[in-house]
Amino acid sequence: MSAWSAICARLDAAGLGPFGVADGALASGVVPGARSAGVVASSKRSWAAFEAWLREDPERFAGNPDPFDAWVAACVAAADPSPEGRVWVISGAPSAPRLDLRRLAVEAGLGAPSRLGLVLHPTLGPWIGLRAVCVTTKVWDRSAPAADAPCDGCAAPCADACPAQAVPAPVLDWRACA
Repeated sequence: MSAWSAICARLDAAGLGPFGVADGALASGVVPGARSAGVVASSKRSWAAFEAWLREDPERFAGNPDPFDAWVAACVAAADPSPEGRVWVISGAPSAPRLDLRRLAVEAGLGAPSRLGLVLHPTLGPWIGLRAVCVTTKVWDRSAPAADAPCDGCAAPCADACPAQAVPAPVLDWRACA
């Protein structure tokens, strides 16, 4: 079992997932010479695991501006306790380097881009959160791209339903939305 597969198995047991691997060049600003970037997402099942984590110690919530990101960081630390040759970026961490998590997720096969700027997972739709990236100079097997791009050829009912007309192709006009 590869290091990435073992990490994913532990993260899955903790309630995180789905996972995928993108080209590390997309994260070379984090690790020079990066060859692989493992992307970790959360889904609906993550919420139950997070709630259980808070029930174990309610103080984890007190004074924490984002306890969900703290839970993700705790899961990552437990799943990869000695990340030799790997650098983790937790999406909500205040000091996290800037990465285009949506592009990494698409490249990692976790879904396709949408007009709303969200990544649409093949079975979970928009109900995934892009939570963490593990960047390494090691070569991990790349994930296959998502099978389809649901917005391609779609009549765009989201655009018709938007009162601000903020959903023109190809992406959401966030200024109009605001």
